[in-house]
Amino acid sequence: MTIFFFCRIEKFEAQNLPVIFTQHGHVLKEDSYAEIVKWWGENGSIVRYSPAWQLMTELNSYAQPGKPNIVRIQDKNRYDSFVNTNLASILHEKNVKKLIITGTMTNLCCETTARSAFNQDFYVYFPADLNATINDEMQAATILNLQYGFAQITDFKSIMEAVENLRI
Repeated sequence: MTIFFFCRIEKFEAQNLPVIFTQHGHVLKEDSYAEIVKWWGENGSIVRYSPAWQLMTELNSYAQPGKPNIVRIQDKNRYDSFVNTNLASILHEKNVKKLIITGTMTNLCCETTARSAFNQDFYVYFPADLNATINDEMQAATILNLQYGFAQITDFKSIMEAVENLRI
């Protein structure tokens, strides 16, 4: 289902809505002190510029520089997309008040970013079918927790209807 969403990015562009891609990765020499690298170890961490760090092939054509409402943050090195990046300033500059969070891993980066966004007074939409993790149990736990106090749980169809009607 998520790959189908990629082909709908044009609808966001057509409505002049920003799309922000984040890439999580570490420069091990710089991040060796970080708890996240200690947790996963050097072999388990995503190394910046490695194949694991690259965007999915389906996303590359959308994340090219020069598009006015497409932003690519490549220096993310924590689960939270707001930490050590310029995400907050980008969102404020573009006058964004509501976020749709999609990606992987639901229970790590996506959930942490959703909680952080909510705590920074953004309204968060979290489409359950546009986020993925390693098993159904972790997916369900994240959805339950976010729904309780951090995000409006939604789905692909509802998001697309809202974008087409500019209700988000």
